[in-house]
Amino acid sequence: MSLLDALFAIGAWIAVFTGLALVLFEVRWWWRARAAGLDLHVVELVGVRLRGANPRQILPALARAHAADLGVSLTEVTDHALAGGRVDAVVDAMIAARDEGREVSFRQAARRDLAGEREPYASPTRVSESIES
Repeated sequence: MSLLDALFAIGAWIAVFTGLALVLFEVRWWWRARAAGLDLHVVELVGVRLRGANPRQILPALARAHAADLGVSLTEVTDHALAGGRVDAVVDAMIAARDEGREVSFRQAARRDLAGEREPYASPTRVSESIES
């Protein structure tokens, strides 16, 4: 066996073990996602990790959004987390807005969150409401 063949074999084994470690590490998150009712694949969670996002931040918010039937995707939540947004706050904003009878898309709530609003779901007080109370 030549030196080049040996280096190739070592590189292949390193790639296999790295891939296996990534998949095994993400299996626990996949299991938690399945328990929360999310239909995700391990490969998607590996992709989240490779993009640099933290599943510990993303999956609980995604599970709440799924339980509230908000129609939020893993990609939207991951993109917002990577942009430095507060994923929990955005999902809470969407739930609060729906409870108030308003429909707010993930994109709208995320935009307001990234703009620096501390409570992206707070509706402006109408003049008539403040006069009546």
